[in-house]
Amino acid sequence: MAMDLSRVAAIESEKDQSIIGHLCWYSVGEDNYDRNELRKALLQNGFEESDLPNEIRATDAFRRATKDIETKRVETNKEGVYKNYIVRNVCTNEQFIQRNIVEETVDSKGQKLSYQENEAILLFNRNNENISKAVINAGGMAEELAEEACKLFELYKTCHNGQAVRYMANDILKTMSPTPVRPSGGVYFIPAKHEDKLRRLVNLISSLSKGEAFMIPLIKTDENQDMLQRKLLEHLHSTLTSCQDLAKQNEVPAAQFKLLANEAKRVISDLADYREIVGDALTKMESYQELIKGAISALLDKAAEKGDKRKKNN
Repeated sequence: MAMDLSRVAAIESEKDQSIIGHLCWYSVGEDNYDRNELRKALLQNGFEESDLPNEIRATDAFRRATKDIETKRVETNKEGVYKNYIVRNVCTNEQFIQRNIVEETVDSKGQKLSYQENEAILLFNRNNENISKAVINAGGMAEELAEEACKLFELYKTCHNGQAVRYMANDILKTMSPTPVRPSGGVYFIPAKHEDKLRRLVNLISSLSKGEAFMIPLIKTDENQDMLQRKLLEHLHSTLTSCQDLAKQNEVPAAQFKLLANEAKRVISDLADYREIVGDALTKMESYQELIKGAISALLDKAAEKGDKRKKNN
């Protein structure tokens, strides 16, 4: 990830300088991250097993495996004619999940020429958590894809994807009072008091097969403090606006109101780590703090209102 640090006063090892915190950014590429290996990496870097992503459910592994085999624009012996192999959910109940591999024949413009609904059938048994398959045309592409789904299912039962690991890293980062410093996201300021934990997170991510992470210390200068004040106020303004906008909506699940309310509470709690850094922006920061508290109350009122309506309907 490229970023312009030309105006940021950063140091690597000058211990006589006062460090106010660190800029950090990281990336986790798509891969299959074995849950046991991820557990070991977490523990080796001083984190808890509770920091792992949620347990992998066999049903999720089945859905992920069957989704990942979808294949489009497979060439045929006819010029300008292609086959798409799409997975469709047919049945979901307490005992089974059935997904069919559908063969769709299209022309070069995407116009559908033919449609076979059940070239292969993949059935997940919730009781024994196994897959069975049935193939209409043996030896064809659908059979290959069905076999691949079964192999992926076994792999995905023990491995997380990149998204799950990114969520894990982000949840850990949230415990360090992060402030976004790029409009498009991805780069954060972390107060100096969290240096040890941030370094451990950087080491953890960097140890992954497709992970990289960096942290650069910032010294206390007027320019850096001005930058941080501006970014912190932008973060508070964005949090307040998100709360106010969501509170105006009615067709939103109660859980979503609570989720944003909890996120806003975290942002307010993080402000304690910035009181000595923000200087002249302290008064504005405290004003935002009060406004966000009011917005949180509105969100929780909305959530309670949704809950009351649900009880009446039941």
